[in-house]
Amino acid sequence: MIIDAQLIAEALLDIRPFDKGGEMTKKINDMMQIVEDAEAAGTGPVDRTSLAIVITGEPQACEVMAQAYTKALHGHGLIAGKSLSDPPALEKIDWPGDFEDSFISRQLQEYNHAYKTINEAKDRAAGGTLVIPGIHKMPYVGYVDEEDAGPKALNGALRAITSFMAEGAGKERTPVVILTGEAEPMAAFLAQQPEMQKLFEGKTLAVCTEDPAYSTELNDRITVRGPLKLKLRSPSFS
Repeated sequence: MIIDAQLIAEALLDIRPFDKGGEMTKKINDMMQIVEDAEAAGTGPVDRTSLAIVITGEPQACEVMAQAYTKALHGHGLIAGKSLSDPPALEKIDWPGDFEDSFISRQLQEYNHAYKTINEAKDRAAGGTLVIPGIHKMPYVGYVDEEDAGPKALNGALRAITSFMAEGAGKERTPVVILTGEAEPMAAFLAQQPEMQKLFEGKTLAVCTEDPAYSTELNDRITVRGPLKLKLRSPSFS
C-alpha cells in the first residue's frame, strides 16, 4: 500500500482552523493503524463502512473537513483514483435539491427517482468519497400537492445508501460516505433511522469555525521528512 506523507500533512494543515478538540487529527492519525492491520491480515480493501463518517457544524467548515478527510484517505492509500497519478473522486450531492423536481416526481415514483439518483452519484464517486450534506432535511417541504413526495424520496435515498454500503463494503470502488450537517438535527435524524444509525454509530465528529485550543503534538510528528515511521522514497512513501 502506497503512503503519501505530503498529502497527509496537507490534510492535517487544512483542518487546523476547524478541528474541534483535535477529533479529526486523531482520526487521520489512527488511519495508519488501519493500514497496518489490513496489511498484517493480508486482506483486500478496508471495509468502506468502517471509514464512513458524520461531520457536524457550519457548512463551510464541514466542506473543508470533508475534503481534508478525502485527502487523508488518499494519502494513506485507503482510496485511490483510476490510476496512481489520478486523485480519487469527491462527489457531492445537492440534497435535497437534486431530488426536488415536481415534474419528475409526477412522472416517476419519488422513491425510485431518489434511489436512482443516489446510485448514479455513487457510481460517479467510485473509488473516492460521496459527500451528502443535510441528509436530515426532508425533500419537497412547501411543494404544493406534494405532501407525500418527501418521505418517499427520503426512504428511497436512505435505502440506496444502506444497500450499497452493505453490499459493497469490501469493494475498492465503493465510495466512502461522508455525511455533513448541523449537529442537533443530524443527531435526531440518525436516532430515528435505525439502519443509518447502525452504519454511522460512533462516527460523528464536530467542527468549529474558530481556531480551537488543542495540542498539535500529533500534527508535529507527521511531516514530509518523518512520514509515519516510513522510509523516504520519492515522490511517495511505502
